[in-house]
Amino acid sequence: PRNPGTQKPRNPATRNPEPSPPQPLRTIDDVRTRLKGLLKDSDFKGVFDLLNQIIDDRSSRENDVIMQQSQYSSISNQMRSGLVDPNFANITLNRIRFALTSIVDELEASDLKAGVLQPEAAMGSTGNGGAYLNELERQGLQEQAETLQRKLNHFRLELAKAYDSNQKFALQEQIAETERQLRDIKAKLE
Repeated sequence: PRNPGTQKPRNPATRNPEPSPPQPLRTIDDVRTRLKGLLKDSDFKGVFDLLNQIIDDRSSRENDVIMQQSQYSSISNQMRSGLVDPNFANITLNRIRFALTSIVDELEASDLKAGVLQPEAAMGSTGNGGAYLNELERQGLQEQAETLQRKLNHFRLELAKAYDSNQKFALQEQIAETERQLRDIKAKLE
């Protein structure tokens, strides 16, 4: 055994380089890929940090994320305190991973905060860049309007089926907010 005081000093040039900053999120597929990569690495904290940064407060996905984050926080605390069987903890973490994967798969651009996606400027489009971006923006707004309309139809259908007054109230609030968002987008498209 070597004496710990006689170890060679590390050469700073051989250290692991700092990780490069992540690439900007250009599409919803970029978002999904980044989140799934974090899930693959079991980086739950990274997944929750990114989701909390990008998901719009008005998105229905936010509640799903909060619920999974709460479960993760609880099981993490229990694991740190040694209060939970490792097999149970593993099962719980896998359940959380599965739920997060479902959330990621169902993410839509309308679930994201404005400005999260940073589309790349068209390569080689000189003098026509503004028109290209305007067309991209218009397509994005049209897709967002279609998504909001589907969401609105779903909420109205759920309202017709709802029997609990609290559930009806929540759905009416969601309908009003979705209608407002849809009006805003249609105004931008005109």
